[in-house]
Amino acid sequence: MIFVLSGPWGVGKSETIKYLSDYYGFKTLIPWSTTVTSDLRGTKYNLLLNQRNGYQQYTNEQLLKIEEYFTYPLSLPYVKTEELNQKETGFWCQPFKQSGDNRVLGYRLSEIIAYSNQNAVVIEADTSVAQQLKTAAEQSLIGRVMNFFLDYESEDCFNTRLQDADYSEHERKLKKDHRTKERNFYQMHMGLFEKSFINNNVDAISREIISASLKFINSTPHMLHNMPGVLCEYDIQLSIKSGSIKVSVPERYQKTINQVLGSDVYSECVLSSDAVMSASIDLFLSPEYRIIKKGLKKQIDLMLGEETKLRELLNKNGFSGDIDTQNSDNLERICNLVEKSRTSTYNDLFESHVMSQAEGMVLQPNEIALCSSLEDFSLGNNVIAFITSKYSFSQLGLSISLNQNILQPSHRGRVMLQLRNNFTYPIVIYPYVQVAQCFFFRTISSSSCQSSQDDMFSMRYESSNAFKALSKMIIREKNWNELQHQTLKRESDDESKQSKKDKNEKIQLTVSVIGGILGFLTFIANILFKIFVP
Repeated sequence: MIFVLSGPWGVGKSETIKYLSDYYGFKTLIPWSTTVTSDLRGTKYNLLLNQRNGYQQYTNEQLLKIEEYFTYPLSLPYVKTEELNQKETGFWCQPFKQSGDNRVLGYRLSEIIAYSNQNAVVIEADTSVAQQLKTAAEQSLIGRVMNFFLDYESEDCFNTRLQDADYSEHERKLKKDHRTKERNFYQMHMGLFEKSFINNNVDAISREIISASLKFINSTPHMLHNMPGVLCEYDIQLSIKSGSIKVSVPERYQKTINQVLGSDVYSECVLSSDAVMSASIDLFLSPEYRIIKKGLKKQIDLMLGEETKLRELLNKNGFSGDIDTQNSDNLERICNLVEKSRTSTYNDLFESHVMSQAEGMVLQPNEIALCSSLEDFSLGNNVIAFITSKYSFSQLGLSISLNQNILQPSHRGRVMLQLRNNFTYPIVIYPYVQVAQCFFFRTISSSSCQSSQDDMFSMRYESSNAFKALSKMIIREKNWNELQHQTLKRESDDESKQSKKDKNEKIQLTVSVIGGILGFLTFIANILFKIFVP
């Protein structure tokens, strides 16, 4: 099936064809022309010129390399329609004949036949060529043909677009005359066209045609815009237009960012697709940051926070020492208490600051600062973003190697940037510096998980089901171990007390025996003294 797009100049035919061809796998044909047109650097043409040595074929890209063809108008011999049909049968027209221009445009019959059996082919053509193609299809000379007519919603849009184009007055007149001819032909032969599209916005009219054309074909062509892999600048631009990638900044920062970049890159706080000039997007550093408080304990327990013993935490909160953690209700109560302790510790770890544009932030050696990007990202369910540092800063010892490197599909929010000073001297960092860059990847299939997130700069806690299950296991184990330790310690204390008691009793017995012996000896000594001493 061949989709034929007709209508005035600049309405969006070439843009739609490029989109369908590049991202939906539609086949397309390059029209033939018998002279160089003013669209030499735009729409592609195959040139068929009547030169001394016969008809010669060129592409407009080849002509751009030939200096004598750089300037329009050119004095080149035209190939008349009759001569062209004698040499090559096809679907030809002279769209500017009424204005005195005899150039011939169209398509070769052999090429149309070769492509008409394809699942989806899209071309642009004059309305008279569209009529010829429809007639040939009805006569079964070629495959099925669907004609679409495109037009402006207002005359002001056409005039403004034409005035902004780099054309001579003669060429502008040709295009105005052609617009009138195309509209008149369409009004007289509306039955030849399946549908018309009226819109001033090129992107909008392209989307409408894409939606309509996909309904007519037997099977959806392979959509190249869904092919997995790394996105280049053109892919990113189209992803921004389609809404699968959205990058925005807070309104209070838009003016500053546009001043830094020297142009209105952000319009209504949203990144313009035309501003993407490379395969990555640089991230601006937000003025807000957090650093670790001074004087904290040397140990932080990932489960308990700053507490070192589960029993101490339980005792502080009124739990008995012999609480049964095998009981699910008791375990749930303890888990909630542990999570509260952990959350409190995390909240107390950092202190928040805001960088001034003049002073910035001083990052001490081996110090870590939790920062974020100014940009908010909204990703589709088949797009992943990879964040990496920029070499211009990493060579100075500044890294973001501890950051969240991957943004999951359906991500919403800013990007956390954990800046670290890896050198032995302080580094001064300023807000709005582009410290990181973001690359985009398209996945093989769409993710069903919703990775919608709150403000990325707020404190986040591990709350996965796996972590919760692990918490319960660790709490049971800690409780058992500490109970066992207490039991063993109690038994050890009892043994120690008994041993001490026995020892004391032995000492007392020994003292008593010795005292008795000494008393007996004293008694004997007194008797002997009385006998022998007068």
